[in-house]
Amino acid sequence: MTWAVLIMLLLLPTPTVSRDTLPPDGDLELRLFTSREEVELGLAFLVTIERRWMNDLIPEECRAEILAPLFARLIESERREKGGVTEEVLTFSCHAFSLDGIVIAAPSFTARPRSGGPARTVQGNRLAIAVKPLLDPADPGPAELPGRMLQEPASTATWPIGAAILAAFLVLLYPIVRRRSRQGKKERSSPPVPPFETAMQRLERLREALPATMDEMERFFVEASEMMREYLARRYSLPALERTTEELLVSPWGRSMMDSDHGRDLAEILRTCDAVKFGGPLPDEAGCTRLLDRASLFLRRTKPAEGTESK
Repeated sequence: MTWAVLIMLLLLPTPTVSRDTLPPDGDLELRLFTSREEVELGLAFLVTIERRWMNDLIPEECRAEILAPLFARLIESERREKGGVTEEVLTFSCHAFSLDGIVIAAPSFTARPRSGGPARTVQGNRLAIAVKPLLDPADPGPAELPGRMLQEPASTATWPIGAAILAAFLVLLYPIVRRRSRQGKKERSSPPVPPFETAMQRLERLREALPATMDEMERFFVEASEMMREYLARRYSLPALERTTEELLVSPWGRSMMDSDHGRDLAEILRTCDAVKFGGPLPDEAGCTRLLDRASLFLRRTKPAEGTESK
């Protein structure tokens, strides 16, 4: 009977350790792996940190500093849960900058219970890595220069020729620079045309060339709208070129302007121009003339007093 029981026990399958369980002596696990046991100085290689903990624990953050004296940068992170256990795999790109053998002291891993209580800590494994130079010490090869070789200095015999050419160039350039300087001073000394006069000049040009075709009609109303908006921008220091008609009219300035007849004329002018620009019906020649008359009346009513003209 005893032999029969022994034979049956031997025939039973041997249990295997699951990746979703933890060692029987704790609820944390920390392991370090490297892709190569010997690396070359300054060249990248991979180090993997694997951490596992029970789901009722809150783990501390894993930082690259635990891989010192290696220079490490995290390039991939993966976390998965199964059977009440969380497994985290962190992959670091590492560089070694010392020919001495690299030894990573056994790091620790701490987590605290979600329900409170003392923190749990586990120690990882120690990691040793050999470092070899990129060049063979016995045959390092020829030395490499830090850049291109310096050219031989040019002969000083050519300097007088170069100086003569430069002097001739400056003599030819001087009249041109002087003439442009005078033109710039003349332009700066000319006072700017007041906004009322500028707007009236543009309005008269529109009156002299009333549109005859559909394309001319669209350009006419675009020019009329820009003329009015630039006048408002200079006369009242308004962002009239950036704002829509409705934004101008509902602003504090626009609401105060709507209390006057010329304010209502302005609203009608801008809305008529917007309607044409955005595909609305095209007025006839008489409509164009009425719009110019209304614009001329608005400009004359809002013309500032002498000496107070905006720039």
